[in-house]
Amino acid sequence: MDVVNLCRELVRIPSYVQRDGDRLLRSERAVGEFLSFVLRERGLSPRSQDVEDGRRNIIVGAEDPRVLFVSHLDTVAPSSSWSGDPFSGEVRDERVHGVGAVDMKGPIAALVTALSKEDPGTWAALFDVGEEYDFRGIKRFLSEHTFAPEMVVVTEPTDLTIKHAHRGLIELSFRVRGRTAHASEPSRGQNAITGLVGAIGDIGLERFAHPDLGPSTGNLAYLNGGLDTGAGLGREGNQVPDLADAVLDVRPAVPSLDAAKLEELLRGAIEARGLTLEDVTIRHDRGPLLTGRDEAGPVAEAVSSQLGSAEFRPMSGYGEGQMITEAWGCPVVYLGPGPSAMTHVPDEYVSIESMRAAVKVYRAILAAYR
Repeated sequence: MDVVNLCRELVRIPSYVQRDGDRLLRSERAVGEFLSFVLRERGLSPRSQDVEDGRRNIIVGAEDPRVLFVSHLDTVAPSSSWSGDPFSGEVRDERVHGVGAVDMKGPIAALVTALSKEDPGTWAALFDVGEEYDFRGIKRFLSEHTFAPEMVVVTEPTDLTIKHAHRGLIELSFRVRGRTAHASEPSRGQNAITGLVGAIGDIGLERFAHPDLGPSTGNLAYLNGGLDTGAGLGREGNQVPDLADAVLDVRPAVPSLDAAKLEELLRGAIEARGLTLEDVTIRHDRGPLLTGRDEAGPVAEAVSSQLGSAEFRPMSGYGEGQMITEAWGCPVVYLGPGPSAMTHVPDEYVSIESMRAAVKVYRAILAAYR
């Protein structure tokens, strides 16, 4: 089975996570079983790691690798906007179409094709679950493994550009309490809703900037407020709202901005406006990934040997590679076929030409770490 047909078979197996309350309806289990079969068929010896509810990471290769490849088995769920069958794996216009085609079943197909001719003496590959949802797979893997690889390559779609840095991820849920007053005299109260919004702007996230990553950014992802009636939130227009609940997503560009620092800044900004910060919950507290270009030299040489040149760029989103470098202190880059612009969108596809180029690049990386 060549890289194109392997990608098609992977796309035809849905691997998004779907739950009905506590009941798991759909997961990565079937695609993991198929991948294990393919790896065994190609002379490799995959092993599984239980994560939860029958969901398993798949690991193959050396116990102490010089280079580790990381790919995730899960995809996002298909939306209603698809123009055709999202699991068709159809080949059209030199592309494989379907949910997860580029993120990341095309990269998995390219990696497995590259690994198929390699003696697993100096490399390992992790195919983990839950990257699109809760990072359960990588967290479980890191809790049971302590590797010291010279390089980790995460096969996210990057258009075969080396992504060596990205901002972190902080998510805070919190409540702001103000003071109500009659709407005809709003200055007598403290509006919890407008005060909360203003306080986020007062923090000055743009001060926390990095030369490669630019400024830290914030997104007020959820906001709900009104009059605290004791039994819910009132929606009457004639009273100043004294309660607001929010979720704030911040992407820190520098290590000095972590959840504790953000909470300190937020509390100071809110109190400066005469409001009170309550019930702070931290969901994510992850710093940026900053891998030096010199650390990724062998990867750059491998890319150049196959494509003629290598380009470094920062990645816009957050990836699980940061968790790896935080746990092990090793350099991490992201490198995979594209087009990256087709991730998480209706009518997703992966370029066949890009997949075939990725096979060559991954083989060159394997050669560099033999």
